[in-house]
Amino acid sequence: MCEDLIRCALSDDWQNNARLNEPWVVDELVYTEGYRRGAQLLFEHAEKNQHDRNCLIYPIAYLYRHHMELVLKHIIKRAPSLIGRPLTPEEEQHLKKHSLDL
Repeated sequence: MCEDLIRCALSDDWQNNARLNEPWVVDELVYTEGYRRGAQLLFEHAEKNQHDRNCLIYPIAYLYRHHMELVLKHIIKRAPSLIGRPLTPEEEQHLKKHSLDL
């Protein structure tokens, strides 16, 4: 088990590293799920360790918010079949931004 994520990522132990170039990892739902799982794991830790709650609330909130943003964008990308028209170029560009506003 590696104690330092960065050192592990730079090692030659490819079998135990995260595989970012695998086709199934590129899928946006797998990417989105990572944010939800990260938030859930931090939440579970904070639930058991009261002394960590005050500092972990910020990354927990960020990870859940980013997960929701990615899920909403995923839904919007499929909206054309629901609204009967393609997304405009402006709408397509907006989906590439890190923002939930219109």
